[in-house]
Amino acid sequence: MKKKLLFISGGMALGGIERSLLGLLNALDYDKYEVDLQLFSVEGELLEFIDKRCHVLPEIPACAAMMQPVTAVLKKQPAIALKRAAAKVKVEKKYGNDDAATFALLSEYWHSCVSSMPKIKTKYDTVISFMWPHDFAAKNTTADQRIAWIHTDYTKAHMDFARDEKVWNCFDKIVGVSEDVCKTFASVYPRLADKLVVVENILPESLVRAQAEEFDPPEFDKTKKTILSVGRVSHAKGFDLAAQSAKLMRDSGEDFKWYIVGYGPEEALLRNEIERLAVGDVFVFLGKRANPYPYMKACDIYAQPSRYEGKAVTVREAQMLTKPVLITAYETAPSQVENGVDGVICPQGVENVAQALTALLNDEALCAQLRENCAKRDYSNRSFLATFEKIVSENSELFGKAMRDNTVKEKSKSFALRVIKLYKYLHDEKREFVLSKQVLRSGTSIGANIREALRGQSKPDFYSKMNIALKEADETAYWLELLHESGFINPASFKSIYADCQEIIRLLTSITKTQNQG
Repeated sequence: MKKKLLFISGGMALGGIERSLLGLLNALDYDKYEVDLQLFSVEGELLEFIDKRCHVLPEIPACAAMMQPVTAVLKKQPAIALKRAAAKVKVEKKYGNDDAATFALLSEYWHSCVSSMPKIKTKYDTVISFMWPHDFAAKNTTADQRIAWIHTDYTKAHMDFARDEKVWNCFDKIVGVSEDVCKTFASVYPRLADKLVVVENILPESLVRAQAEEFDPPEFDKTKKTILSVGRVSHAKGFDLAAQSAKLMRDSGEDFKWYIVGYGPEEALLRNEIERLAVGDVFVFLGKRANPYPYMKACDIYAQPSRYEGKAVTVREAQMLTKPVLITAYETAPSQVENGVDGVICPQGVENVAQALTALLNDEALCAQLRENCAKRDYSNRSFLATFEKIVSENSELFGKAMRDNTVKEKSKSFALRVIKLYKYLHDEKREFVLSKQVLRSGTSIGANIREALRGQSKPDFYSKMNIALKEADETAYWLELLHESGFINPASFKSIYADCQEIIRLLTSITKTQNQG
């Protein structure tokens, strides 16, 4: 029987996350999977390229309202509009309105509004939430297994991390698009580190190559050496800094044209910066292009001047087209480029970028070597499809296995025995009489409620007791954290017993999430 998968994402407009999703959807074996795709906005240039065997679900109006300006949805979705307006005031008061605070704003939007959205009634084997925030997939779907994707560097964010962690904790696995992305995520959410797995962006290489041949860019000045950058026009991408680098290069006598293809919230700011610097003769903002690949194919150098990234899809696409690539040394850059082999990593900063680009433009031998090395490599990352399939096949049966083998019953009993030993140690040796009683009560209550659930006379009775067991397990985790942080449990002992507690929480979460299936 085919496994039922549900992918959830924002839309299919031009963007790195969207192209990564397209690559994964089109690489799936549809003889193994029945695939639904829930887009909050069922539109975008990439929509037509999705494999026709993937069933695109109808748009949910309340979710679509999250993708539009508040003023545009005030009449159609007043509850959503008012909650978003209130969230914006709250976030700007606490965090301001810089780029890092955008994380807080999106998190607050979804936290406030998800309760006003309908639940998806179909029960799935696996739900894959491909774009953060993940509140909708965590709270409004029913599945045996949930997987959430990471595409960015959360060390650059300002938001309520404790609340966001509770959402992440609803997922059985958390997929990062590179080792470095997982590393930075774990530095922010260390308690979630054991859920992390790497699945690099699976890219539609044949589509990229085919679209690159569709036309020659009429805007390119073929008498000049050309630099290209593609991406969302936002603070993270650093196009404003690129304009400043272009000024330094021009003023030093370099003969070139630097083109920017993209769209986003800071287009007006970028245009103003180009005008302020008077660099329109060498730095040209082309705006949105439905097909950016002919521009990549025609450029001499592809540049990614970002302040921070997860793993830029555009860099991989440029490498597919054997372009010499230069990126800045954002934290996850080493997972993107092998410096000096299939690209160049230069220090961040306006002057550093200007110097590095000037050097690369004038080093034909290095450019030729970079092109040759890129031509020898496979940047589609299709090998990671096996990793994804393994996650799905191993974990989608977690609920059934837990019940058939009484896994959760046995694990909770073993955990209770560990808690009893911990209590004796705390009471007799550490002379701690308050927290030790709390952890003893909640830690032994988990297994008792599970046993009651397994003997339940009805499905509601079963789920009621399992939910109580889950609450007791979560409370036990809290007492363990306090005991560790107050010095009563050493790090090694805490890590071991806390891991057991988290495993029980995951089992119980998987079981209790099925209660709405019918």
